[in-house]
Amino acid sequence: MKDQRGFVYFVPVIAIVLVAIVMVGAAWYVEYNDTEDNDGGSQNITITNGPQSQDPYLADNANYVVDLEPVNIAPHDTTTTAAADGWQTITYQKADHGIAIDIPSDWDDGSSSMGVNDNDYLLWVNGIAQGESRVSGDVIYHKNASNDSLATWVSKYQETFADEYVFNEPKTIEGTEGEIIVLDVSQNTSDYTTVWAFIAGDERVYEFAFHGYAPDLALVSGTINTIWKSFRFIDPLPLITIPAETKTTAIAASQGYELEVIWRESPLELNLIDPVITSSGSLYTRRFYYDVGQITNGRYEGDALVVILEWPEGPAFYPNLYRVVFDETAKTFVYLEKYSDNLSYLGSKFTYDIGSTIPDLVTPEEIDIPNSDVDLVAEAFDTNEFYTDHAEAREAFKDDDLGSVFFDPADDCYLIVRDDGTVKLYHLKLDFIRDFTEREYSVGTNQSVPAITWSDGTTNDDEYTFSEPAGGCGSTSCHAMYTEEELGGISALKVMGTTSSGDKVYTFKDTDAQILKSAYDMYYAPYQEEKMDYDDFVADRPMFFWKDPLDHWVRFTRVTYLPAVECGKPVIYLYPQSTMEVNVQVDPNGGFSITDPLYPVGGWNVIAHPDGTLDYADGLTYPYLFWEGKGINYVTPEKGFVVARADVGSFLEEKLALLGLNEKESADFIKFWVPRMQQQPYYFVTFVDQAVFDTLAPLTVSPRPDSVIRVFMDYQGLDKPITVEPLEIRTPARDGFTVVEWGGALR
Repeated sequence: MKDQRGFVYFVPVIAIVLVAIVMVGAAWYVEYNDTEDNDGGSQNITITNGPQSQDPYLADNANYVVDLEPVNIAPHDTTTTAAADGWQTITYQKADHGIAIDIPSDWDDGSSSMGVNDNDYLLWVNGIAQGESRVSGDVIYHKNASNDSLATWVSKYQETFADEYVFNEPKTIEGTEGEIIVLDVSQNTSDYTTVWAFIAGDERVYEFAFHGYAPDLALVSGTINTIWKSFRFIDPLPLITIPAETKTTAIAASQGYELEVIWRESPLELNLIDPVITSSGSLYTRRFYYDVGQITNGRYEGDALVVILEWPEGPAFYPNLYRVVFDETAKTFVYLEKYSDNLSYLGSKFTYDIGSTIPDLVTPEEIDIPNSDVDLVAEAFDTNEFYTDHAEAREAFKDDDLGSVFFDPADDCYLIVRDDGTVKLYHLKLDFIRDFTEREYSVGTNQSVPAITWSDGTTNDDEYTFSEPAGGCGSTSCHAMYTEEELGGISALKVMGTTSSGDKVYTFKDTDAQILKSAYDMYYAPYQEEKMDYDDFVADRPMFFWKDPLDHWVRFTRVTYLPAVECGKPVIYLYPQSTMEVNVQVDPNGGFSITDPLYPVGGWNVIAHPDGTLDYADGLTYPYLFWEGKGINYVTPEKGFVVARADVGSFLEEKLALLGLNEKESADFIKFWVPRMQQQPYYFVTFVDQAVFDTLAPLTVSPRPDSVIRVFMDYQGLDKPITVEPLEIRTPARDGFTVVEWGGALR
């Protein structure tokens, strides 16, 4: 990995497509009946609505490993405790909060590291209502400094939101902690709605709301009520506060040494608050801390080695990771630069050690697969996850030095577990591949020219990738892998050639195989080029399959037929603090379609003024720089929003302000995109993480700006509403020389 100072480390994206569509009625209401079922589930809530139906959900490429026993490693996060009755206990023990709830075992949960500010979100839960249709809940806390009674506080809450909702009369139910006040709405302009529960704490009120479409909330009404009633207070973990430092200090490389560590059997979560969370200058406010071992030598002897997972702004798919030396007595952190990401992003002052190393954490570049000529090679990126984040991982084989090597069918990656509990991913290294290239920051773009002699005697000269392309401006998993059953059995395949190492490669006997059809539907025809006929596509060898030594069928997709998307009208605004010459370079990974002014070699050179106007060499003045291009192997984020067609304009106006755009920029965005989002009754709308946008179309501006805001929207028309997990948006700062860019995926 490169020196982390001044560098941004980009991570891969794993696409999850939600195929959950429900029909909802226009009217609904909630009734309460405070009685319990015999099975422990309550039917207190009855949500009445119109007719409903659901489209079938088609699972694709589950690729689960069979006949392998799981390897049990203790969980790193103690917030979840499974129970034998189909329920699990979720705890939140951060800052001075200590709460617990029970949720069904097949529901998901998440938590924030915050809780230090009024209105902070603490917990999230997501459950399945029917098929793949989901509902979501979240816990927020509010300060109650005036020490109002719960009824008085809820009354004030209703008054605050009276313009947005028409509430029914509050209802009271009895929970574990006593009185719970429940609110619902009698009128709502959208089929997507919310029901609230409020619980009193010590000079605070906890708001526990559930969101979803009326039919879905109706299906899990008893479950929701049981969850609310289970809410209870527990003692939080001991709180440790790290004082802010007055300056950034570097411990020189000459003072570095090899750290010896006694590793914990499993990472221990800590309840810490440090200046990065509380600093107004930091963009990063969700941090989780894990004690992974004790250092036994040198100046850090007796100190703890702590792993920090930090979730950046926007819809990030993997966290940044920092390893720090924690002196529990002095309450200080020392960041280990060689084992930390993005130190230049920290908004507060800090101390970092440039030279010290941890030999135990060194991972091999390659791993031999036993009884095979095939090796594994390390991925160029780190996902910054613990082993317990790979719930489906199973031992694939044992290595004499490393111990267990695992395979995770969820992302089709091989992996090993470091001594601190984090994982390193690996993919296959194949001897029949020549001219192999792998882009450093983007898994899924590893391209190769396999040495294959086709059945007709010709040899292959085309590039293929064995990652799992998904569709839509990003990347995917380590491999595209299938089980034999998923391919329809060996009888469904036929030999189409032989590799230089003598292995056979296969294709489908049936040219109407669903995997072929899906690949044809997803591949993107070049700009202004007509898509080829399906028969010509099949004849052009768009994919082939090869069996690895561990019985996984690896799909190779011809790069020509990777999914892509047209990046629609990205425009770049420049706001220097004084008039200056600025060079702007942008490099979409699929190339340009249109630029204005014409993009020259070396990028645009403009005279930029503080009001945003740009003087160009052609003698004209431009309000912004404009380009369109293609992003190859892009994937659509799963989190977002569902918006009715009539509400698209007001929705965008609200979200663009949160994303940091000013009124002019928002007006330009809305003028371009709203007319393109009027064909369907509903739209799924999401915004791509800025770090992902940077991998699709790297942007370089010189002189270097103080603030860069890049907004990239994706959307999909819907016949009916679907339930999706909302995307969390945090507003970036606009300080000093600011560059703003917006764009979107053309559909």
